[in-house]
Amino acid sequence: MKLLNLKEVTISELSLALSNHQVKNEIDDDGDIILYRDGNHAILKIDEDKIKFFGISEFQPKHNIENLTAFIEKINYIGEELRFTIMDADKDKGVKLFFSSAFIKNGFIDEVFLSSTINLCFDELERLIALFPSMVDIMNEKKGL
Repeated sequence: MKLLNLKEVTISELSLALSNHQVKNEIDDDGDIILYRDGNHAILKIDEDKIKFFGISEFQPKHNIENLTAFIEKINYIGEELRFTIMDADKDKGVKLFFSSAFIKNGFIDEVFLSSTINLCFDELERLIALFPSMVDIMNEKKGL
């Protein structure tokens, strides 16, 4: 188990730690890490006080967006790591959701916890993607319809 000092960790060290635990990634031209899993991607970026995990997920306009805000609130309530924010919702153009999580740059973290947390974030993203087409049915169940 290798510990990473969150105050001093570099992008290269994070990338290597993730690679050591089979999290596909590469360092981009901006010096951030692009993470890949099952056709989805996210970015890991070191800021002054946080290490941020974030990205955008887009959905085609075929989905009814009437209940979108309540649906996203429900997903955020049950989620462990990720939080979703509606960036754009148009019945003709589609839906763009911003997702994010962060590690505070304080203390130490081991590689296994880092990798498992990143995988948990991808699990939550995939759960949202799987549930999104059923949004209307899920929200109507709540109303008892």
